[in-house]
Amino acid sequence: MTSPLWLQRILAGIDWIFAASVTLPCGSTLYLILAGKFNNYWIADKASFARLQELGLILAFLAFVAGVSLWFQFRHSLFFETVLFPLKAYCAYFFMWDFGMSNNPLFLAVPVSVLLGLGFLIGCWLRQSELLNPLRD
Repeated sequence: MTSPLWLQRILAGIDWIFAASVTLPCGSTLYLILAGKFNNYWIADKASFARLQELGLILAFLAFVAGVSLWFQFRHSLFFETVLFPLKAYCAYFFMWDFGMSNNPLFLAVPVSVLLGLGFLIGCWLRQSELLNPLRD
């Protein structure tokens, strides 16, 4: 017995919200850095900051792929989502710093989606566990 379809589809939607919420600021900042229009005097090394934005885009792509695998219920989709969680939590930590500096509530979309995703991920794993379903075949 697997997780119910609706539970995995909600988790897939949360992954897509995370991916969009990370792609927009990372992609726009990376474009500004590569175009030479990024003028932030707090950041001395723009190359390492650009690499951080590239890593954010890679993580957003992996979250999108995880959402697709959850939507179509691939075999190891919950395991893939579990492996991605620490990376997503670290990304949410950075976005909390961005929220603290800018006081822009749009930066809270990433930490909220990570926390909601954690709750639904735990729900999916508990739904499959032997402890809650001792009579399954």
